[in-house]
Amino acid sequence: MCGILFVNNTSNNQEFVKRLEKMFPRGPDEFRVHMYSKCIMGHTRNCITNPMGGEQPIERGDWVVIHNGEIYNGMDNI
Repeated sequence: MCGILFVNNTSNNQEFVKRLEKMFPRGPDEFRVHMYSKCIMGHTRNCITNPMGGEQPIERGDWVVIHNGEIYNGMDNI
């Protein structure tokens, strides 16, 4: 199971990372923090399928998605 953390305020980045680190046991295969102008997204990933691909967040144009799940045959056609 993955860990996901989203904050709509970017005033305390160090506190965000500390909280996300507590979720590391939920997803020890990947740890990422992405900071945007109005929000911070963090993700810990437990790789089940496609361990070399599937990094998150998934970014396509203006869309950014973090999720807990697997997408089968979804990204190959984009």
